[in-house]
Amino acid sequence: MIILSDCFNERSDEGALKTAMSLAERVKERAPSSLLISYGKRKGAADLHFDMNRFFLDPGFLSIIRKSNEKILYIPFASNTLASMLRLLLLSIVSKYKVSVLFALKHPMGKLSTFLLRTGGARVYVISDDSRIYYEGLGLKTVARLRLGVDTKTFRHVSAREKAALRTKYGIRQDVKVILHVGHMRSGRNVEKLLDIRSEHQVLLVISSATKEEEALRERFEVRDNIRIIDTYVPAIQELYQLSDVYLFPVTEAENCIDMPLSVLEAAACGIPVITTAYEGAKELIGMSGIWFIDDLSAEGLNGCIDKVLAWNGEPDTAWTSGYDWDVTVDRLIRDDTEE
Repeated sequence: MIILSDCFNERSDEGALKTAMSLAERVKERAPSSLLISYGKRKGAADLHFDMNRFFLDPGFLSIIRKSNEKILYIPFASNTLASMLRLLLLSIVSKYKVSVLFALKHPMGKLSTFLLRTGGARVYVISDDSRIYYEGLGLKTVARLRLGVDTKTFRHVSAREKAALRTKYGIRQDVKVILHVGHMRSGRNVEKLLDIRSEHQVLLVISSATKEEEALRERFEVRDNIRIIDTYVPAIQELYQLSDVYLFPVTEAENCIDMPLSVLEAAACGIPVITTAYEGAKELIGMSGIWFIDDLSAEGLNGCIDKVLAWNGEPDTAWTSGYDWDVTVDRLIRDDTEE
């Protein structure tokens, strides 16, 4: 298999980047002969990198695609944009239609983009049922759903002693309740709702280093004594989940996160209760242990839900998260790749 992407990044702390890297690394482990090709600004751990124009008109790159008998998995950071559709069509033609594409995010598609996608004939992988229904509604017959993605060996429930040690490590008081959000400093993600959390709680906001932040929004957070912003890359991000008491995912507007919020799955795998909106793929987690859905994001509604979750005496059953492990996704990819 050839995996082609502009998402390869050794510091993958954003959904699309983490998706591409997590899949590519595991495919490479399973099938060492696989070839990872990067383009654009990000090189990551790719076997080959091409600094080519946006339409892939590079003789060396096209020669590799033309001569290879391997199937190609294309993972564009921009997802299903018009430019991605043009590149996808070129890949399909040059490779003699051996291309699959993974869209982590769903943008509305116009007639031209839809025509190009249909013409290219690529197998389309999506990560939510909403996206599967959307693409099938465009008349595509080769749409496959992938479940992703969490490393359940890394993101795991820890003991009270381990949790206390992690709080000491990160300078967090033992006697406060910690509300965590991991993502982007953008108003489109509704992160300003964290400002409404009562001051008695410690709020941790971990910002992705992969995208630009809104400075005016950041200034509103910086004046709050109970809010701590972490804006540097955290290699062991699982530790921040493990030391927390509640994970909050307040995103409501489409296109502000990949279709399945990875942070929700990571928090759930760590055994901390998750408060989330019914965003895209998150809706399929209704009924799962430890997942609490919220539709009233007013200050009163949010704090009321947090109080309810903190008062809950149970312990989430994390067993269901194994169905979203990256290894499950890779099994599906490899199985599809070997099908005739």
